[in-house]
Amino acid sequence: MKLKTFTKGIASVVTIVPRKREPVKFIQQMPLVTRKRTDREAIWGDFCTVGDDLRKARKRYDETENPLR
Repeated sequence: MKLKTFTKGIASVVTIVPRKREPVKFIQQMPLVTRKRTDREAIWGDFCTVGDDLRKARKRYDETENPLR
């Protein structure tokens, strides 16, 4: 075992300072979205999505048999 490897291993166990971050290999950065939505469009889109989800959940709830009703 090389002394350099040994000291690096011991230092990683003993020290409380985090290791130096190495750049990640073999992962490509995803391209950014070319068309950006305004805040108003984003909020309205999220609002519509939540509304659709609630409608679907309500429909599934109404279709299930519930003995407590």
